[in-house]
Amino acid sequence: MKKQLTLFICLFITTFLFSQEEKIDSLKNILKTSIVDTIRLNSYFSLTSIYGGQDIELAQKYLDTMMALSIQKKLKKHELTGNSQKGILSFRQGNVQEAINTWKNALLDKDIDKYPIQKGNYFNNIAVGYKSLKENDSVIIYFLKSIKLNEKLKNNLGLIANYFSISDFYFSIEDYDNSIKYLEKLQALALNTNDSLALARTNILLASISRKEYDFKDAIKYFEKALNYYKLKEPQNIIMLRGLRYEITKTKLRENKYKEVTIELSKLKKDYQEKLPDQNFWLEVDIDLLISYSNLHELDKAYQAYLRLKKSEIDTREKIQLVKLLALSNFEIISNRMNDQTLNQLNNALANSIKLNDLQNEFLSNKYLAFYYIKKNNYKEAYNYLNKTEILQDSLSFTETKIINLSLKRDFNEALKEKENLSLKQQNAEQALLTEKEKNQKWAIGSGLGVSLAGLGIFFIAYRKNKKQKKEIEKQKNLVEELQRELHHRLKNNLSFIDFFITLAKGKFPDPAYREKLDELQNRINSMFEIHKQLFKKQDVTSVNAQTYISALVENVKKAYTAPNVTLVENVKDTNLRSDISFPIGLIVNEFITNSYKYAFPNNTIGIISIGFQEDKENYHLSLVDNGKGLPNDFEIDALNSFGMETIKLLTQEYKGTFKLDGSAGVKMNITFPKTAA
Repeated sequence: MKKQLTLFICLFITTFLFSQEEKIDSLKNILKTSIVDTIRLNSYFSLTSIYGGQDIELAQKYLDTMMALSIQKKLKKHELTGNSQKGILSFRQGNVQEAINTWKNALLDKDIDKYPIQKGNYFNNIAVGYKSLKENDSVIIYFLKSIKLNEKLKNNLGLIANYFSISDFYFSIEDYDNSIKYLEKLQALALNTNDSLALARTNILLASISRKEYDFKDAIKYFEKALNYYKLKEPQNIIMLRGLRYEITKTKLRENKYKEVTIELSKLKKDYQEKLPDQNFWLEVDIDLLISYSNLHELDKAYQAYLRLKKSEIDTREKIQLVKLLALSNFEIISNRMNDQTLNQLNNALANSIKLNDLQNEFLSNKYLAFYYIKKNNYKEAYNYLNKTEILQDSLSFTETKIINLSLKRDFNEALKEKENLSLKQQNAEQALLTEKEKNQKWAIGSGLGVSLAGLGIFFIAYRKNKKQKKEIEKQKNLVEELQRELHHRLKNNLSFIDFFITLAKGKFPDPAYREKLDELQNRINSMFEIHKQLFKKQDVTSVNAQTYISALVENVKKAYTAPNVTLVENVKDTNLRSDISFPIGLIVNEFITNSYKYAFPNNTIGIISIGFQEDKENYHLSLVDNGKGLPNDFEIDALNSFGMETIKLLTQEYKGTFKLDGSAGVKMNITFPKTAA
């Protein structure tokens, strides 16, 4: 993503004054036919800009010709523009300090103030150069100089470049508040000027911030908006279109939507691989395909991606090397192809992740090492690495929570600012009335002051005593809640380890019947895991949100069964659910949906599974319905040999609930639990 963002900035810089929409052949034709110096100079500049991203030597030739002509004809404006481009070519070759010096020297030109637009461009370029050198104070100084000048000139094109560049800078140092502040300015200006490309780039940065804050749903939404803007404005820009489609898919990979990822990446290869044979890009795609197919246990397809990766040259980027090692090792473990090389790969991945301070991949390295040693029957080493994953998971949870809290803080500050503005208006309106009331109240204050002081003394003594008691109670309450939260966190991690072992066991049993039973067991564990996960993240550890909890359970079961013929419908009220009663409800929902997937719709018939949940003053009401083949006419629940149905019945009885079942047209189940604790 950072590579693409740098590309966007370069595009901004090189198109700062002139359009690149003209085709190369057309520009060369102009040079052959035109005798007007300014037209020829503009054409040289455009060719320099275009070739600057493809062929530096050819770009340099056009630039040298442009500079010589502008000096010969004493056209200072074009000479200054040429110096700007000279710095850009140095920057693209990695000579950043040389580029900065070129731009700074141009600012010393005695005529520079006659060309304020070029001056603003130099300030912006210098800031981008210092960003590359990580000299953050200088970055801000030169960006603000450029913004101030362009605001004075009302130079919208320059301001669009400024706002995007400074937003990207703040994004790079993880100051998302300031990044969004300038993105809002950029979006307003882009809408006002109907600049589709600026709107596209705005959405790309918003998507990147959302992804950093673990808001993948918003990230996908912003990437898709950017993709639509590019399709509308630059349908021929296939590099950008390919890149945005890939970023959408990468974000879905973060959500573990492996099936969608494999479909979309395969389509991406079909659409673009011949047109854009960029080896490093397609290496990343194959890594993602290997990860997704491995997690789906589609091992034949995974093996094809594995072979392509083994043959590929090593990408020079450390992060890509690291992810590649992990993807290869994970597949070798899952498919029982592991050997000494697998262990070397994992140890290298662990060392590199520590070097890069990459907690997520350090966690995966330890996890895969644990799996490796389990398969080698070395449980002592396996347990050692599992312990390390638990410690890292704590750190990852803290980091994720911190980022989410920063996002919430920003939303809160915006709401607070709006509230303060309204409050200020109200205060101004009331001030006159208060002044008048104060005159009438002064005499009453004086006469009642003595009595008030005596009463206040008595009240203050009682207040201090009561405050101390409340403080002690609050302290004890916070301690208990923190201990409960820590308990839920530990249980969540322990359930996660159990899930690891079951996943490993599935690889030992190729028989589909065994795998099916293990999948069902995992789903039951995940229904309990989800409770502890939600309770750990909440301030109130006594309840969970029914809508969020049941949706997570439904999504989890859907992933276990590939059944496009079945639709799940949720009608769950947004209400809090007592934590103790959430366990049986979660297990019951899991068992019912699993049974419906397995038995209700034979031969891939179209079907619907509905989950309803609501409450009244005394009870929780759970409704589970499918429109499948139903139950036999002679069906008796007490005689039914079904683990899932037996589980539902026992859980309902255990928690003092009532149970109604109708199997005449599909299966319909209504369960009621009392709100009071059993």
